[in-house]
Amino acid sequence: MSGVVGDNIGRSSGLVKSATTTDTDNFVKLNEETFATVSSISFDGDFTSDYSVYRFELKNVHTSGAGGTLRIRFRRSDSDHDGSDYRFMATSFWYSTEAGTGHQGHLAQSYIQTGDGSTLDFGGVSGFCQLYDPLETSFEKKIEGMTTYWNGGTVKYHIGCFGGILDDATTALSGITFYPCEGTLTGTITMFGIT
Repeated sequence: MSGVVGDNIGRSSGLVKSATTTDTDNFVKLNEETFATVSSISFDGDFTSDYSVYRFELKNVHTSGAGGTLRIRFRRSDSDHDGSDYRFMATSFWYSTEAGTGHQGHLAQSYIQTGDGSTLDFGGVSGFCQLYDPLETSFEKKIEGMTTYWNGGTVKYHIGCFGGILDDATTALSGITFYPCEGTLTGTITMFGIT
């Protein structure tokens, strides 16, 4: 028998077609929280030595407050670190009514900002963020992500990317918290470990 063989088990000849994989094959779902009108949502105690990268998928996370921005804090020893040691850059690189770029950098903040989630009928913020090596103790902790949201204040639809670091110490993290600048949160966040 000859030819291209998709499944070569039990065959003595043929060109073996290797199995295909996708990036999502490396994602292991660890936790998912669906929540309504909560002051914050935390993932704590889920980090293990099995993964060095964690991904958080945000699905229609919106806030009840008029200011509406979704924020992130890292957790140590099961509590939020709220000192002014976060450094981040948030960038919007496409608007719905015009091509353009903009950026907003922040130093000495007590949070990392991801996007505006206050416009309920447009579903708030959707997107993802990735946290790198939360348990190692040689480097300060970094996070990056991309979100899509409607910014009601500027009447534009945004795709934004952000990145940030907590630069006070190299201490391991125990978790991560998402919270609004004001009001409450509603939506779904799924946590994955990446192999």
